[in-house]
Amino acid sequence: MKLTLKKTIASILCISMIPSMMTGCKKESTSYSHTDFAMGTVTNITLYGTSDDLEQTEQKIIDMEKKLEKQQLSWRLKSSQVSKINQELEQNNGKTKVTGNLKNWLQQAIKISQDSYTDGRNTVDPTIGALTKLWDFESSDPKVPDANKIKKAISGDLSENSQHVTVKDNGEILACDKNTKIDLGAYGKGIGTDEAIKMIKKTRNHRSHGSPRRKHCSLRRKIRRLRLERRNPRSKRQRRRSPRRHQSQKWHKHFNIWRL
Repeated sequence: MKLTLKKTIASILCISMIPSMMTGCKKESTSYSHTDFAMGTVTNITLYGTSDDLEQTEQKIIDMEKKLEKQQLSWRLKSSQVSKINQELEQNNGKTKVTGNLKNWLQQAIKISQDSYTDGRNTVDPTIGALTKLWDFESSDPKVPDANKIKKAISGDLSENSQHVTVKDNGEILACDKNTKIDLGAYGKGIGTDEAIKMIKKTRNHRSHGSPRRKHCSLRRKIRRLRLERRNPRSKRQRRRSPRRHQSQKWHKHFNIWRL
């Protein structure tokens, strides 16, 4: 009896606690938007959620984008891998090596470009940096380049340069033209977007561990268990052994004898 009463009281307390806990932890969704400059273009990042540190998360994302540009993706910055690859291709007669994530990114970019030439779209090519750099978009006074410079840049196989560039699984890069210049351009923005999504998912998973929502779910499971125990507090075998039930049976036995 005491055990059943304790379980009943505990379940009532738990049930009464849930609404207040849920109300206390519930937050309305908000958003944070910020405009910055990264990867040679204006970027605008808008985050939505109930977290209090959306601004800090956005700052981490833009810092990551700039780090990607500086260390790996930029053809303008001498500190990046792409810039070093361009220099080495020219110095080593169209041969160099690439490591890390950049190897996979270049393989994917070359494959997409080659497929574009195959199906006749001819829309993308990350290996025509020698042509795109003529516009010098990031200078203080960008201008359309002279027609003769454009003709000179696209002479030879440059118009279909990605078909003459190979990135092997061991990281070796082979280019038929030593003047091949890699400019990831739109690919770089796509890579930055993919990495930002990974960061957000990682941050979300980290926050969900041990969050109030998980605790609420655990509390609900305990309440459900208590309810089941209340419905079936004891097995049939336990009921036969119950002193109270045994006394009740004796009382009915004497009552029946009295009636006889």
